Amino acid sequence: MSTRHASPVTTTRILTPYPNLFCDSLCSSQDAIVCYRDVVYGEAGWKLPPARSNMRECMDGSNFKEGIGAQMGDNFMWFARLLLEGKVYSELDGLVACLNDKPSSITSRKQLSKIVLLVSTLESDDIDTKEKIAKKILANDKYLWDKVKNWCLKEKRAQFKSIWGDMVKAIFRREK
Repeated sequence: MSTRHASPVTTTRILTPYPNLFCDSLCSSQDAIVCYRDVVYGEAGWKLPPARSNMRECMDGSNFKEGIGAQMGDNFMWFARLLLEGKVYSELDGLVACLNDKPSSITSRKQLSKIVLLVSTLESDDIDTKEKIAKKILANDKYLWDKVKNWCLKEKRAQFKSIWGDMVKAIFRREK
């Protein structure tokens, strides 16, 4: 008598805590936004503990079901948020003090033009990792400059310019 094993079926739903960015300061082998997925096993639908997954792979996976807590393109929204929070590059750590809105507004799905511009630029250029944005900035040191400048308070623009410039310099130093 053969025993039949049910295969696991997973669905993507972003759970708290929000995704973290794994980058070279945390783990040199992984540069990806990670999220937590609900895992349902077999035909009986047994719920297993949430699984930590690469968000990009979740979005590309055949088991992804839009509307179950996540939508296509969420990886670009989360990358934009983490970038502005200074969690992609430590040089951007002081950026939040210059902003006229909290970076968390990006993932709250507000349809502000500055959010749409930033996220759509990242999405059209397929930028959702530290490595990809570094390559883009190495090719064009003004990449995203105008999109992020839209987020800055006018009286904080000089500080923003300094902070952003420090990040660009750091990217060029790392590539030497």
